[in-house]
Amino acid sequence: MKSKLTQSAFLSLFFLCIPALAQQPFYGLALPGTATLQTLDFTSVDFPPLPARPDAEGPSADELHAHVEKLVDIALESRSANPQRWGIFSGFPEEQQAIAYLQEELLNAGLEDLDLRIFDQSPWSLATSWQATLNGPNGEAVELQSAVPMGVGNRNTVMPLRASLIYVGRGMAADLAGRDVSGKVAIIRGEAAPHFYDTSTRNSMARLADAGAVGVIRLWDTPGNMQVQLGNCPDISCFDLGGEDSAFLEAVYVKATEANELDELSISLAINVEREVREARNLLGKIPGSGDSDENILLVAHTDTWFGGADDNASGLAVMLGLASYFGEAENQPEHDIYFLASPGHHHGAGGTAFFVETYPEVLANNMLAINLEHVASTGVARIDAYLMDGVTDNYGNIVSSLSPTNWDSPWHGVAMSEKTPFLVNAWQAAAEKNMYAQPANAWEPESRSVPGEAAAIDAAGAIVIQNPETSHWYHSSGATAETISPQSLQRAFLFFKDLVEIADAASKAEIAAQ
Repeated sequence: MKSKLTQSAFLSLFFLCIPALAQQPFYGLALPGTATLQTLDFTSVDFPPLPARPDAEGPSADELHAHVEKLVDIALESRSANPQRWGIFSGFPEEQQAIAYLQEELLNAGLEDLDLRIFDQSPWSLATSWQATLNGPNGEAVELQSAVPMGVGNRNTVMPLRASLIYVGRGMAADLAGRDVSGKVAIIRGEAAPHFYDTSTRNSMARLADAGAVGVIRLWDTPGNMQVQLGNCPDISCFDLGGEDSAFLEAVYVKATEANELDELSISLAINVEREVREARNLLGKIPGSGDSDENILLVAHTDTWFGGADDNASGLAVMLGLASYFGEAENQPEHDIYFLASPGHHHGAGGTAFFVETYPEVLANNMLAINLEHVASTGVARIDAYLMDGVTDNYGNIVSSLSPTNWDSPWHGVAMSEKTPFLVNAWQAAAEKNMYAQPANAWEPESRSVPGEAAAIDAAGAIVIQNPETSHWYHSSGATAETISPQSLQRAFLFFKDLVEIADAASKAEIAAQ
């Protein structure tokens, strides 16, 4: 005999289930996954990258790209040991591996008497491990695995904390007007327009610290759940989050607000810091010129990276190795000496070019031009409106970012010249036009500061220094894999700098500097 469920029994069972439904972890939202590398497909495309000019001299596109692959592989090896702090860090084993590879390649290119100098870098506070855990209203917790702390300044320790959350837009003055962030962790939204580094939230961390916030979580709309490291936060705990973690945190914040449980939502932040003096490595080599001039050309590329660092700075190192291979051939011997400097960089406190300035004053005294090869090549990325119209959404109802690789180089370069002389402008234009090398229409001549990045110390020492750093969409992120640098873009960069060096080599310092 079949038993029947009476209406009263059904209602009793239904109301008994309501608390269980309400207490699902994080309102039943899909939990984010682990941190990811690049998730866009750069290889299976309808329109592959356009080739460099057909009469290209020097190493092939694939030969140049092999250097990027090797250096990124070294960085990825460190990820298996520490999936949070990984990349080629000055003073760590991966730097030694990178330098060993560069030594071998420069020797193969014909450079002799390579000078490897090991020196103590300045004390540097480095976050080596951390945790960002979202605590729900019912005692549930989830670690946001893409979280990466911003720079911690000169602190020896960072006190762990647990605090409630407050969403404040981009953290601009208007966003904070009438808002009390005291004792809370502020959530802000960064915008990669066109890339992570160029964002309106750059000063928001200091603004929020001044307003009494104890921490900041900056959200990014990245494909997958990439790690991003940008900015400094010397007084409070600040983190960047990848795309999946960012979308999840926003969705939980909305659900908690709707359920009137925002006061029960909190985040726990912990950062382990090591502050110590580490050994860094400078590698200098020379191709002697055929002429009798004492003047020289200096090529610089830094070795340190955040994460894979295909753009910043495996691309610059690959071009430097290509130039060494080209000018190392007897038929391409330059008129002037060309120095090649692999510097430990500036991301992790090494100050490699500052050490070079102190150690080799005779090189700078006779220098006619210094060229900084800093993230010089990357495949372009476009936003495709058709994808937006499809309305594809993520687990939380947000339209998925409609990014696609292009068949050309990234346009996000920044031409900087310590002295914008007619010679340099004309030489730059000639090399760029010959090789169809993408760049801004104007060069920047800093008036109130040195040329930034690895060129800063060389500029401050009085040398004429130029650079064209390209800040890709994957700058300082785990998305900067070797696939994001097309061999064709890399070859165009090599040819551009080769022609630029040849034009300078046919001149003198007086001609280059003439106004």
